[in-house]
Amino acid sequence: MRKNLIIALAILCGNAFTLSIDQIYNYLKTGNNGIYAKYDNITYTQPTTNILRSDQPWLLQTPNLWGHSLAQYQASLAYSGTGKFDPNFNLAICNTDSDCGPLAKCMVANFTNNNEKLCLMPEHYILNSMVNNISNAQYSVDLVTLGKDSITTGQFTIALKNSLYKLAQNSLKYHHKIYVRILDGSFIPFTQTKDQQNYSIETISGYINNLVKGLPANNNLNIVVANMDSCNPLICNYGGSIYFDFAWNHAKFINVDSNDLLTGGENYFGDDYMGANPVNDAIIEMVGPIANSATEYANVIWHYVDTHKGISENICYTYANNQVSAGCSFGPQLSQSNSHAWHDLPGMAVSIMSVAKLNHGVLADDADQSELARVYAFKNATTSIKINQQALYAKFIGDILPPVTTIDGDTIQALAYAIYTNNVDVSIVTSSIAKTDGYNANVSLDYVHDQIKSSLIKQFPQVTSVQAELLLSQYLHLAIIDFDGSRANKFRNHNKFWEVDDHIFYFGSHNFYPSGLQQYGVIIDSAEATSQLNSEFWTPTWYYADKL
Repeated sequence: MRKNLIIALAILCGNAFTLSIDQIYNYLKTGNNGIYAKYDNITYTQPTTNILRSDQPWLLQTPNLWGHSLAQYQASLAYSGTGKFDPNFNLAICNTDSDCGPLAKCMVANFTNNNEKLCLMPEHYILNSMVNNISNAQYSVDLVTLGKDSITTGQFTIALKNSLYKLAQNSLKYHHKIYVRILDGSFIPFTQTKDQQNYSIETISGYINNLVKGLPANNNLNIVVANMDSCNPLICNYGGSIYFDFAWNHAKFINVDSNDLLTGGENYFGDDYMGANPVNDAIIEMVGPIANSATEYANVIWHYVDTHKGISENICYTYANNQVSAGCSFGPQLSQSNSHAWHDLPGMAVSIMSVAKLNHGVLADDADQSELARVYAFKNATTSIKINQQALYAKFIGDILPPVTTIDGDTIQALAYAIYTNNVDVSIVTSSIAKTDGYNANVSLDYVHDQIKSSLIKQFPQVTSVQAELLLSQYLHLAIIDFDGSRANKFRNHNKFWEVDDHIFYFGSHNFYPSGLQQYGVIIDSAEATSQLNSEFWTPTWYYADKL
């Protein structure tokens, strides 16, 4: 009854109760006595109009094989009607679709060095987008990601190398430098031996030398590669769990010419995303002024690297004039004014703002408007909240750690608040609690349910345990990621997605589980875009999920 009344009032009042992206921005700028206004255009931005293109997919999923089993995926990936495979990408060489497995398509793979036709699965479309964007840059490229054994691995490294070769060829027609910045967040353990410190240096040096090997002479590329971290227990002490004393970049995006932006949960790890058991994840592409916010995020991180050089972290190598040398040889600030004419591109015009987390050593401790925006959005939802995440809680040395607390509470409290006050329908998909090679949900769905219930009762003491249970049975829906509904697959979920009221959604790097890591993401306000997103992404995710 309460929910129906609110919806009716919203309609009568011109949707006055419906959350908008402008409300989120205004709250971040003016809320809490305006103390976050200093981060305007740094950790959050005023909404601007941008384009989600219709002439190419703006939503890219890995592996996007809803309704199919892992065995079907693996068999399709291994099949080759020609009996030939590309040696670099281990994909079948083809002439037509009949040469491919049933889940693959014979397509031009422009991420290869000869643009050959290969049998591509949906996750390989990301490689095509990656190379298309980077190789056509006119001024700058930012690739910001999380590091693992290297900045990128496997097929992503080969594709990146091929894209830089094509970019170097294109640069010959320009009379100005094209700046390429490649940065990863680097995990630093409690202590490091001399060998480990040298390994880190050799990894960055070896990585850039591998990328630039064979580039055409006299090209106009300036390529800088670095790893970074901003905190470890030797230099940071945030109190409580030592888990929060670790911090490094966790943002994931490719930003070309401060104009074309790809971002989401995707790391560039070949074995994880292109292997036999691909991680479930998604990224989106948008064109327009929102890309400037990614440039600013990268500028802040690069400035930190340039001014906090260390022994085994914040190491920088530069390729310029056909040579690789230690250090950052150009200023870390890139222009935000290189935008091309994008208004005439075919597609949906949507309102987008960015939200970021840049505290824990990079900026002051209150520079986390990403967490605050999420909590605010959930507490102001009126009809529905959809969540697709790896995990809602962290687990560190046996301790279970809840989401970060903001001035408005944490994510769990916000969900409980929305369910009670507005009868908001909350649906959550996570990874499995079973061993999933670093993509674990950390806690069971029953634990999530019980924590939301406990939070609801604590916030609203008048509600009894029985009443809370009845409310959650109606409005809280929990599930584990699956692709064919068989419950036999242990797919790994790495999405960082949330959606409110079927018109506002988030893609980026920011998990619900807590950390001290730096983050970047975007919030989009568009009923049309959300409808398409739900059709292609959320609806199949929920339909095939293993529900509690």
